Amino acid sequence: MHALPKRGGGATIHSLGPIAFRGSVDGVDYRPLLPMELAGGIVRPGPDATVVAQSVVGGDLLSTIRTSRWVSIRDVRIPCAALTLDEPDRTLFPEPRPSAGEWKVQGRTLRVWSSPGSGESVVVHVETPEAMPLEVVDRQAGLLRVRFTDGTSEIVGWIRQSDVRRTDEWLGLGLEGVGIGGCGRHRGGSDVVQGPALVDEGTPVYAEPGRGHWGWVRGETTLRVLVTRGERWAAIVRVPGLDETCGELDHAWVQASAVEFLAR
Repeated sequence: MHALPKRGGGATIHSLGPIAFRGSVDGVDYRPLLPMELAGGIVRPGPDATVVAQSVVGGDLLSTIRTSRWVSIRDVRIPCAALTLDEPDRTLFPEPRPSAGEWKVQGRTLRVWSSPGSGESVVVHVETPEAMPLEVVDRQAGLLRVRFTDGTSEIVGWIRQSDVRRTDEWLGLGLEGVGIGGCGRHRGGSDVVQGPALVDEGTPVYAEPGRGHWGWVRGETTLRVLVTRGERWAAIVRVPGLDETCGELDHAWVQASAVEFLAR
């Protein structure tokens, strides 16, 4: 399948498969073909990012890049040759290290510059402030150089300090795109082990076993974990700072091999 972008948005589709056809569509989700740095190095889309063309500018697409359901960057120029409709070769993309996530956006948008208060800039849109935990890597008067990653894509640049606020060590987890969402009851049994445990730093956290990757464990925080003997997945049921407001969690799963229960 090949898509030829049209001015004003949309694309003309040509099928290269066993059944040949062509037609027009209003919107096409492209994927990055290779690792790249866009907008003066601010935006570094990973293999899970989607790119929707807004218009054609020379040999580039003026596009919206969506790194997840909750974070998007608009009006970014991308060379047409750097995009594909196919699944990218993930082995070509470096995996960003997790960001510390000690700051979050005050509202729903954040202006990011390539240099302190100048250079190229983009506006990042977030569905909720918790969707974009920011790590501060440098600072100047009134400005912060921040870094955000959702696990595959990365945003690095300068922002106004007044546009963000500091958080505490939020839940002991690095959030990737959404709040944990929902409380539940985890029942015991003869094969169930539940108690305080350490989970390896950087371990991915999923909404369901193996699905819905939304975060990672940060630091050596003691968490309350439940696992059934012989199962590959363990549930994080409590984290510091959440017990009083939500009780137990339903959507925080990690691989059981990353869990070490503490002696009781």
